[in-house]
Amino acid sequence: MKILLASILPIDDLASWSGTCNAIFQQLSKKHEVQICYSNYAHKAQKQLAKYSYLYNKITGKRLNVYFSKSVSKIYGTALQQSEDTFRPDLILCLGSGTELFDYSPKTKSYLVADACFNLLKDNYSAYSKLTHKAIEESKEVEQVSIVKFDRVFATSQWAKDGFLKNHPSIRCATINLGSNLRESKFTELVIPTKKQELKLLSIGTDYKRKGIDKTEALTRNLGCTIDIIGIEKKLDKTKSDHLKELVSYYQNAHFFVLFPKADCTPIVINEANSFGLPVITFDVGGIGSMIANGQNGYLVKDIDEAQTIIEQMVANPEEYSALRKSTYDYYTQNLSYSIFEQKLLEE
Repeated sequence: MKILLASILPIDDLASWSGTCNAIFQQLSKKHEVQICYSNYAHKAQKQLAKYSYLYNKITGKRLNVYFSKSVSKIYGTALQQSEDTFRPDLILCLGSGTELFDYSPKTKSYLVADACFNLLKDNYSAYSKLTHKAIEESKEVEQVSIVKFDRVFATSQWAKDGFLKNHPSIRCATINLGSNLRESKFTELVIPTKKQELKLLSIGTDYKRKGIDKTEALTRNLGCTIDIIGIEKKLDKTKSDHLKELVSYYQNAHFFVLFPKADCTPIVINEANSFGLPVITFDVGGIGSMIANGQNGYLVKDIDEAQTIIEQMVANPEEYSALRKSTYDYYTQNLSYSIFEQKLLEE
């Protein structure tokens, strides 16, 4: 199959969408002829808008529309038309917001993979918070015009699917999993210590408030154990091989991955942790509920007291913990890997 990957974000950039675009490209390229449609002009325009929005926010306290922009979408539409005409794909797969189709109607079948619609993003992420009235109205219009052009929309969680159908009831929408954006995936056996203070927890996030790092720190104090917080205490760049190896080592040597966000879509770090057999304890917010099967690859909890109770139970039952690690890895390979993503995407 000839697949044209379309995204205003650079797909070959490991930093774009936490490396999700690149990971999807790598997976689909194993069996299919895949070409990327990238517009340097559209991406530059988007980055320039982001700079303007930053300055505007500093001055007025409001933000401009960056990621659902008519002007950026129109620039990209020209590039997409040229790519479709020359490559003649069997499928156009857009990754992200779907605004790539705002100013262009493809001749071939087109799918969108997205983790949230605009209304779910608004006020939950800084880039979509405190938007001007004009920015909100433009974003809604661009999404509405774009979304109905897709033959199918794949939402990365039930939460995202519900959001899309609430705002765009006429579209054909299904759920799909993402995978781990680390190329390495390997089950790692690890014995849980009998003393809580010897436990190692892991968390990843750069947004201290939204990711609930304060709750992660509180849990660590309550347990009297240690934690590594990547993105806050320690910065790692996935594009650097030595940093990537270090990140993998953190996943392999932690006993639990903990994440207590106020808002989130489908955090890839959950899949990355699971891909090494590292169980996740987290809140059921946003799309996370579609990623965790209680007792199989982790636990959804209401507060850090419940998280502490689960961890203490595992410390007291090392065999149960070992079984949890194995089931975590099995759940990942059977439900959350990019090979499963590909099957769901192309099953028709």
